[in-house]
Amino acid sequence: AKFDNPEGRFEIVVPSAGQYMVEAIAPGFADTYSEPFEATMGADVSGIAVRMTQGGTLSGRVVGAGGVPVEGAVVETHDKEWSDDPFWQSLGAAAPGNASESTTRTDQDGNFRLESLTPAQYQVVIRHRDYAQETVKDLVVTEGQDLRIQDVNLPRGAVISGMVLGPSGRPMAGAIVKL
Repeated sequence: AKFDNPEGRFEIVVPSAGQYMVEAIAPGFADTYSEPFEATMGADVSGIAVRMTQGGTLSGRVVGAGGVPVEGAVVETHDKEWSDDPFWQSLGAAAPGNASESTTRTDQDGNFRLESLTPAQYQVVIRHRDYAQETVKDLVVTEGQDLRIQDVNLPRGAVISGMVLGPSGRPMAGAIVKL
C-alpha cells in the first residue's frame, strides 16, 4: 500500500500472527527493510522503523568467446541463497533475504549497471538465448559503493531440437517445450 503521510507514518493490518518485516520502496532509494518483528493477533505493534538507504551499485561486462561483448544478455540480481528450483520459486514474495531483485540487459559493449541495490550479499544470474546460463556468487553490495565484477564469460550453449508427437504418433503443434 502507498502511504503519503508527511511524517512517514504507515499502518498495515497483518493477515495472521507470525514473524514479519516491513519493506519500503521509494524512488531514488534502494528497497529497504525493517528489522524482523513478531505480530500477535489482537495486539498492536508500534515503533517499527524502516531507515531508507540509497544502496549500492553492481556493474560489469558480459563477453563470449575471445572476449567479444554480448549485447542483450539478461542480468538478474538475487539473494545469495536464491535458487531457481521449484521449491524456492514456490516461496514467491515470501522468499528470505534482503537483496534487491533487479533486472537489466547488457548494452552493445556487453556492459551492465544495476543501481539502488539494498546492501546485502548477492548472486547474479546471466542469460542469453545463444549462450549457456552463468551465475556469479558471493557478491557483497555496500552502501554508496560501486562493485565492479570481473568480465563474465558466457560459454556457447548447445542447441537441442526435436519433435512433439501426440498419442497417435503424429506431429503436434502448439505444445510448450521446457528443458
